Amino acid sequence: LPSSPSPPSFAPPMSFSKFLTLQNKRCVTTIRYTSGHGLRRYFLTAAQIIKRSHPDVLIEKSVIPPAENADPTFEILVDQKLVVSKSRSREVGPGVMSVYLNMEDIEVALVKARRKRRPKTQYGSQQAG
Repeated sequence: LPSSPSPPSFAPPMSFSKFLTLQNKRCVTTIRYTSGHGLRRYFLTAAQIIKRSHPDVLIEKSVIPPAENADPTFEILVDQKLVVSKSRSREVGPGVMSVYLNMEDIEVALVKARRKRRPKTQYGSQQAG
């Protein structure tokens, strides 16, 4: 007779104060874009790419209402610091805006934000010295 598998072990319940402490250590990435200009798809793609590369990041969406004679805007902020900013000046065609995300810039901003929020934490890629 095959032995029955042991039940999975679960971590003990987390206290609410511990949960809040862990949430405060997460980096907040805000993606702002102007509504009505087809930029939602760029938000969805950027959020997916950032979340896949950095699962500990908290993604926030901020939709800017369209204003008359204002260029559409797409921005990414990491802990309230502007990392990516694109406007209509980068148009590919009539009404079509191109958004390029330099992931190295986002990575550098996230590393700085993590260091600021968790100064005592050592990461695997860092050498003691």
